[in-house]
Amino acid sequence: MINCRTYYIVKFIIILDFIIFLCEIILPKSKKKASKRDKVNIIVSIIRNLVTLPFVPIFSYSKGSSKADIICKYYYFILENKSAEEIMEEFEAVINYISKFNSVCKERNNYLYDSKLFYEVLYWAISIVLQNGREIEDNKIELVFDYISNASENHKLWDNIINNPQRSVEQIFESTGSHYYSAINNRYRFIANIFQDIFKIDYQKYIKNSEAFSEMMESRSEKDQISHYKINKPLPETLTIEDIISDMKKSRFLIRPDYQRSEVKNLQKASYLMESILLGINIPPLFIYKRKDRIKEVVDGQQRLLTILGFLGKTYINERGESVCSDKDKFKLSKLKILSELNGKTIDTIDDEFEEKILEFPMVIIEIDSEQNPDFSQIDLFLRLNTKPYPIKENTFEMWDAYIDKDIVIKVKEIAIRYEKKVFRDRDTRMKLEELITSLAYIDYRMNQPHTEIINVLNIYKRNDRMCARIMSKDNVTKTLSDLSNSNPKVFVKALENVEIFVDKILMLIENNPEQLRALFNHSKKGIQYKTDQNFYFLWAILFDISVEELQNNRQEEFKRISIIFSSIQKTPADYTTENFLNELK
Repeated sequence: MINCRTYYIVKFIIILDFIIFLCEIILPKSKKKASKRDKVNIIVSIIRNLVTLPFVPIFSYSKGSSKADIICKYYYFILENKSAEEIMEEFEAVINYISKFNSVCKERNNYLYDSKLFYEVLYWAISIVLQNGREIEDNKIELVFDYISNASENHKLWDNIINNPQRSVEQIFESTGSHYYSAINNRYRFIANIFQDIFKIDYQKYIKNSEAFSEMMESRSEKDQISHYKINKPLPETLTIEDIISDMKKSRFLIRPDYQRSEVKNLQKASYLMESILLGINIPPLFIYKRKDRIKEVVDGQQRLLTILGFLGKTYINERGESVCSDKDKFKLSKLKILSELNGKTIDTIDDEFEEKILEFPMVIIEIDSEQNPDFSQIDLFLRLNTKPYPIKENTFEMWDAYIDKDIVIKVKEIAIRYEKKVFRDRDTRMKLEELITSLAYIDYRMNQPHTEIINVLNIYKRNDRMCARIMSKDNVTKTLSDLSNSNPKVFVKALENVEIFVDKILMLIENNPEQLRALFNHSKKGIQYKTDQNFYFLWAILFDISVEELQNNRQEEFKRISIIFSSIQKTPADYTTENFLNELK
């Protein structure tokens, strides 16, 4: 996990008075009017990208499904051994050059002068020059802009640039669609072509090196990561809102650490949250980090806490040790859809019974203790939970991985490593395979409870002309994992062992030939995903009551029978019902 160095770098930047310049050149326009606190937090994430990207092959980065995870991996392995001072020194050297480019750009190209994308790519290109032990003289800076000014006439600058027949520099740095892989590749190739010609550095290895990228992303196998598991998993604790408020009063409790955003004053969302609480609907857990000085930082859940405190009219201690109110202090409920009779009510006008419901509402608290987890970074967890477009979502393995029992997590990841490609699809950075394996274990756990049928666990239904299946409630998976992590994790580990038996049945059916899995699922068309969660749910239901011995004795007959069932799943007659399908399973 990424440590706090990038965060400290930003602190140095503020001290060095770089913050104003950085806000001018790299801060998104939509964030220009944000508070200084929020600007710093945005810049934390941007700087992490800037200092890391010169080490990442651009072509592979642009194609990556989760760019935040790629940056995380490279940052950890390449920059981890550098001191904060060393990283800062390199960063400052690049920024000093960018300042010079910025001055020349102001005189020579008004369009690029105001382009955040241009400065991002410029940082990358300059950093590579410095990595190669070169300096950038003032005349070379002027030469770069000469190349840009005459770009349309210089054929070499457009090598490998696509979708730009008019050779427009403005189009290269157009913000609309700038996140697409072709747009990313175009702007980095364009600047690389210029710098390569001027500084005689081979930029191609920084653009495309898929072999090095694969080695990096696969370095330190998941098995090694498991054996050196970084976090001693905290057990979730349930406290009422009244308990939390009481705890905040008697202990040092920091709702707004420096890396947190400013409070969001969205009264509509705030009202919806309070309605959920009054209706008893579960809300996401709070992540708390207990520092070595025993101060508790709210890593995730600040906005929820401030909304609750605001509605109740309670104060809290801010980062300066002052007792303050929420920006939404005693706000009025509005546009409630279910409890509409409460619209316009405040804590002073709402009935006592509703206030009591709020105070007694149970919230899950996940506390991570720094003494047990000295390498844990609360900054990284905050960024990972809140960075768009790939934030961690509820009821996913990414979220479960943060707090469920360590033995459960290790077992899930072992199964994923052992059977990816052989049976399941490849693992990805969003842990979708681990989520499927956990869901299958949940089905097994539930089906081994008294008086439970498949329809109590799987929602099997017909849509158009095909049968569909999904977990009845992912909320219940989360609750089961939390409860068993607290009480008896071995029970769920046993369910995971049954998932291994399930996989062994599949391997027996396909005779250890992964190519036969497509035929088993009766998917003849190539290019269509067949290793879907839904297909494995169906297969689990089909194989649940069949023993390994039965499969050994009747492999061919069972293979044919199951492929016929999957044929009916994909295209059912008009009068074919869910009940017909369940009877077939029996």
